[in-house]
Amino acid sequence: MVARAGRAARPGRSSPSIERAKGGSSSTAAMVRAAYRKAMKNGKKALDACKSDAKCYAKQITTPEAQNKKTDIIGLKSVFMAAALGGEGIKKDFVAILPKIQNSGLRSQVALAIDRLSPKGDPEAVKAMQAMVDAADLTGIQSKKDEVKGLKQFIYRLEARQ
Repeated sequence: MVARAGRAARPGRSSPSIERAKGGSSSTAAMVRAAYRKAMKNGKKALDACKSDAKCYAKQITTPEAQNKKTDIIGLKSVFMAAALGGEGIKKDFVAILPKIQNSGLRSQVALAIDRLSPKGDPEAVKAMQAMVDAADLTGIQSKKDEVKGLKQFIYRLEARQ
């Protein structure tokens, strides 16, 4: 037995986290289950709407539902499915919609998909991402700069592959 900071360990008692892992009830566990069910429901919406159409998934990324922080799993699922089904052909659609995406997490996933679909780099994608970074820099507003800061890593990676 291991004692923690001045407290002696008691035989036969385990921590609350171990109890939850064993299937014990907890309000946190209930919240996680509810969030998981909600994410599955929203992800299923994306799947039901587009089936196996990569272009449909790409269009769904810019919908207000996909941009909303509470239902952005629709957008995330759409990015994954469009990239998986569309392959390199969907990359131009991703580059076109990138400036329209307001949700920074979703924007990052689209940039990641472009990165994965560009083994030899992509000058058009670099140009679009750099334009977004430059526009944010011109505003002088730190929050705008922070929103696109993550795109720089993708710009550097895509340029290095050319």
